[in-house]
Amino acid sequence: MDMSIRSASDLCLEEAAAKAVPGSDYSSPPMPAHPTPAAPQAQVRGFPLAMARVGSSLRLVSYGCGRNAQRRLADQGLTVGVTVSVIGNDPCGPMIVGVRGVRVGLGKGLAHKVMVVETEAER
Repeated sequence: MDMSIRSASDLCLEEAAAKAVPGSDYSSPPMPAHPTPAAPQAQVRGFPLAMARVGSSLRLVSYGCGRNAQRRLADQGLTVGVTVSVIGNDPCGPMIVGVRGVRVGLGKGLAHKVMVVETEAER
């Protein structure tokens, strides 16, 4: 009876060798089937909401902030695709935007992380 001590890595190597395909030097586990990725869509870059002029009508295209800030913005009605109108944009104060019939105040730091594009009516 063999009482030698074998390491965990030796046991893993033996298990892998037992599962190997006979006659091949190297065998790897089968790759999972992944769906073919869809064609890439054009990425709309936009500009920061903080740079918008008062009175302009904009469409929100993306966030450049973390999950907590995204959740807070979504709770206030600022979701991707929504149309916002700029009500106030003073240099030393919060930015006031109208979204879904409600006025929302955003700090400049957060407003710089919200990317928007002009709506078709503005162009």
